[in-house]
Amino acid sequence: MAALTTFVSNPLTMPAMYYLAHRLGRRLLGMEPTPFQFELSLEWVTESLVNNWQPMMLGCFLLGATLALVGYVTLDVVWRVTIVNYANRKRLIRMSRADEQTKGDG
Repeated sequence: MAALTTFVSNPLTMPAMYYLAHRLGRRLLGMEPTPFQFELSLEWVTESLVNNWQPMMLGCFLLGATLALVGYVTLDVVWRVTIVNYANRKRLIRMSRADEQTKGDG
């Protein structure tokens, strides 16, 4: 799962993720939309955090928490389905072996 998330969260997708977090935070805080330009530099990060830290942090927190919950539930469901399938296969193997033994005894 960690390897798959690198396709979602990487330097190429960071502008879109920060833009979405910024817009979400501004909307939830009732702030007017402002132009948003992403730049991969320390100056941009410090400037944007000083001037826009509230909507950015709120948006990042909510997106992160939501995606973490979705990921957790998805992996939990996949894990449970895998365990049930494994148990069913084992049960079928045991039943077929028991049938073979009863046929061989008869």
